[in-house]
Amino acid sequence: MEFLGVIAAKIVESLVAPVGQWLSECTIAPVGEWLGYSFHHSSNIENLKKQKNELKDNIKRVQHLVDGAIRNAEEIEADVNSWLEKVDLIMENAEQVLEDEEKANTRCSNGTCLNLKQRHQQSKKAKKIVQEIEAQKNRKFDKVSYRPALPGIMTKANKDYMTFDSRVSTVEGLMEALRDANINMIGVWGMPGVGKTTLVREVANQVKENKLFDDVAIAEVTQSPDMRRIQEELAGMLDLKFDIVEPVTVRARRLWQRLTSKHNKILVILDDVWEKLEWEKIGIPVADCKVVITSRNKDLLSCEMSTQENFELGVLTEEEAWNLFEKMAGDSVKDPNLRSTATEVAKECAGLPIALVTVSKALKDKSLYEWKDALKQLRRPAPGHLSQMQSTIYSSIELSCSHLESEEAKTFFLFCSQHGYGIQYLDMLKYCYGWGLFPNINTLEEARNRLYRQRLSLTRMRKLKVLDFTQMQLSSLPSSLHLLSNLTTLCLDFCAFEDMTVIGELKNLEILSLMGSNVSQLPREIGLLTHLRLLDLSKCSKLEVIPRNVLSSLVELEELYMGNSFDHWETEGLNNGRNNATLAELMHLSHLVTLEIHIRDASVLPKDLLLFKKLERYRICVGDVWDWAEKRETSRRLKLKLNTRFQLEFGIKMLLNGVEDLWLDELKGVESTLYELDTEGFQQLKHLRVQNNADIKYIIYSSVWLIVFPALETFSLKNMINMEGICHGQLHSKSFGNLRVVKFENCNKLKFVFSLSIAKELSQLRELEVRECSIMGAIVIKEEPKIEGKEIDMTLFPQLRVLTVQHLPKLVSFFSTQNSFITNVGEITPEGEHDFLCQFYTNRYVLYNK
Repeated sequence: MEFLGVIAAKIVESLVAPVGQWLSECTIAPVGEWLGYSFHHSSNIENLKKQKNELKDNIKRVQHLVDGAIRNAEEIEADVNSWLEKVDLIMENAEQVLEDEEKANTRCSNGTCLNLKQRHQQSKKAKKIVQEIEAQKNRKFDKVSYRPALPGIMTKANKDYMTFDSRVSTVEGLMEALRDANINMIGVWGMPGVGKTTLVREVANQVKENKLFDDVAIAEVTQSPDMRRIQEELAGMLDLKFDIVEPVTVRARRLWQRLTSKHNKILVILDDVWEKLEWEKIGIPVADCKVVITSRNKDLLSCEMSTQENFELGVLTEEEAWNLFEKMAGDSVKDPNLRSTATEVAKECAGLPIALVTVSKALKDKSLYEWKDALKQLRRPAPGHLSQMQSTIYSSIELSCSHLESEEAKTFFLFCSQHGYGIQYLDMLKYCYGWGLFPNINTLEEARNRLYRQRLSLTRMRKLKVLDFTQMQLSSLPSSLHLLSNLTTLCLDFCAFEDMTVIGELKNLEILSLMGSNVSQLPREIGLLTHLRLLDLSKCSKLEVIPRNVLSSLVELEELYMGNSFDHWETEGLNNGRNNATLAELMHLSHLVTLEIHIRDASVLPKDLLLFKKLERYRICVGDVWDWAEKRETSRRLKLKLNTRFQLEFGIKMLLNGVEDLWLDELKGVESTLYELDTEGFQQLKHLRVQNNADIKYIIYSSVWLIVFPALETFSLKNMINMEGICHGQLHSKSFGNLRVVKFENCNKLKFVFSLSIAKELSQLRELEVRECSIMGAIVIKEEPKIEGKEIDMTLFPQLRVLTVQHLPKLVSFFSTQNSFITNVGEITPEGEHDFLCQFYTNRYVLYNK
C-alpha cells in the first residue's frame, strides 16, 4: 500500500507541476506587463509629448517644401502625400491621448484621479503612438514634387473659334500630316489676324491629348528674331534649363541634343516666321523631329524653308464671322433696334477673328449711338500705307483703345501695340520723343518723366496686388504708392533711387525685391512690414547699412536673400557708430526656411544660431575668400573658412548633414573631413571642394565600414599640402558610386588618387584631372601585391571621356601595386611625353578615353 501511495503522489506531482507552470505563464507575465504600463504611465506620456513635437517639426519642414512646390505649380509626389496623411492621423491620435490626459489631470486636482486601469490604458496608447512616430519622424525625401507637363491653354473665344468648319478641316489636315512618317516640315500661312497662332496651339493641345507626341515646344519668332529668347521658350516647354551665361552656340547644342532624344517624340512649333531660319543656330534638328511653321508668306515656307506640305488659313465665312461676333458681344446684339447696325459692324471686320473679337468686346453692352459711332470709325479710311486687311486690324484696335482716358494714353497704347512685347524701355523713350508722341515736351528728361507717368499712374489701381518697377531710375518712389493698400508684391530690381521710405506704408506687403538696386542703407521703415514673407537684397553691392532690429522685426519672414550684398555684420553688443545688424537678429525669424548670406568675418557668428537647423534651402558663405560667381543647381550650398574649430559649433554643423554643395577652405584643427564634420557620411552631398588646408590628412578616417558620399558628383582638392590620402579605413562598395568629375591640384604628399577598391566602383567617372602633385607615382593602386598566377579581369572607368595629367614628376604608371610604384626610376617618363595609351589598353585594365 505504501508503494501505491508513492506512485499516486508522483502521478499527482507530474500533473500539478505543468499546470502550475502554465498558470504562472498565463497570469504572472501578463500581469507584469499590465502593471508595467501603469508604473511607466508618466514617462510614456512625457515621451509622447517629446516625440510628437519632433514629428511636428519634421511635418513643418516637409509642408514648407510642399507649399513652395504648389506655389510653383508643381505636382506633389504620391509617397509624400501618403506620408503627410499618415502622420496627420498619428498627430491626431497623439493630440487625443494628451487631451484625455489633460482632462484626467484636471479631474485629479478636483479629487478624482485616474485609477489603475485608466493609467494602464492611457500609458499603453501613448507607447503605441510613440512607436508609430519613431517609425515616421526621420523620414526624408530626395524631392517632394515634380514639374508636370505644361497644360494647353485655350480661352473661351478660342474654343468658339475652333469649332468652325473652316478651322476644323484645317486642323484635321494638319493632324494627318503629323501622322505621316514621310513629312517632317509643315507650313501654315495666311494674312495677319486670321488666327494662325490660335490654330497651331489647338493642334498642340490635340497631339498631346491623342498621345501623338510626348512633348510640344512652341516659340514666337517675330519680325526681329532673338535667338536667345527663342531657345529659352523652346527649352522652357521641354523642361530644359540653361545656364544664364551660356552662349547661344552652347544652348543650341544642348537643345539639339534634347530634341534628338530617342525617349521622346517632340513637336516643334515656330510661330510668326518672317525670314529664313538657320536651324543649327537655334538648335533644331529638322531631320529628326517634326516642325510646324506659321508665316504670312507662302513662298517663304515652300521655297526657302522647304516645307513639304502647306495649309492656307483664310478669313472666316460670313456666317462663321457673325456667330463669333455674336458670342463675344453678348445679348445686346439681339435687340432688334441694334441688330442691323451690329451686323454691319461685323461685316467691317472682314472675317478676321482678331478684329471680330476686339471690336465685339469693346462694344459689349454699349448703346445704339455708340455702335453707330463705331461703325463710322471702322468705315473711315485708315492710313494710306496700310493694306485693306491691315486697315481692318488697325481700325479695330484703334476702336478698342478709344475709351482710354487721354489722347496721350491712346497714342502710347497704339505705339506699344505696333512694337509687341519685346520693346525695351530705352527704345520707348527714343521713339516717343523722336516721333513727338507727347506734345509740349522739349527735353529728354521731360519725356522720360512723362513716359514714367504713363506707366506709373497708380491712383486708380487700389486693388493692385503685384507691382514691378524693375530697372527704373527713380529719385523717389511715386507718392501715390501708399494708396495700394492691397499690394502684396513689390519688385524694385536694379532700380536707382534716393528715397524709398514710403514702402513702410505698404502694411500688407509680403514680397519685396530690391535685387541689384543701388540702395546703400536699408530704410528703417522696412521694419514695419510685419507681414513680409520674402525679402530679396541680393546683388545690392552698395548696401553697407542695415539698421539694427530691422531684420528681427520681420517676424513672418520665410525667405531672405543677401547673396553678393551686405556683409558688414556686427558682433552682438558691439557698437562701432553705424549700429548695423547682427546675426543674432535672425534668431527672431522663426519661420525662416530659405537663407542666402555672406558672413565675411567668422568671429561675428553668435553661439546659438539654432535657426540653421530649420533651414530647407541655403547658400551660406563664411570667410573672406568666397564669391558668388559659381553656379550649381543645388538648394543647399555651404562655403566655410573658419579660424578656430569651435566656430563649427555655432549652428554651422547643423547644416552639414543635409548639405548638397560644400566648399571648405582653412579649417584649423580639423584633420578628417568626414569623421569630424559629419559622421553619417554626407549622404546628400553632390559637390565637394576642399582647398588651402594644411591640417587635413584624410577626407575619410574611420574604422567603421561606412557608405560615404553616395550622391557625390564632383570632387575637387587644391593646395592640400599635408593630405596623405582620400581614405583611411574600409569603405562600403556603394561609396562614391555617383562620382563624375575628380580634380586634384597641388597635393604634394598624395602618392596616388584611388585605391583599386574605390576605383573599380567609379563606373560613372567621366572627367579626371590631376596636376602639380610632386610625389604621385600612380593614379590607381592595388592595396595588396599581385598573387602569382592570379589575373584580375575588369574595366576601370568605362565612362571616362576627359583625362588630364600635368606636372607629376614621379608618375610611373596609371596602375600599380602599393609597394612598388615609385621604385623603378628608369620607368619614369619625362614631363610632357607620357605615353599612357600603351599602359591603359592592356588585357586586364582598359580605359575608354574617347
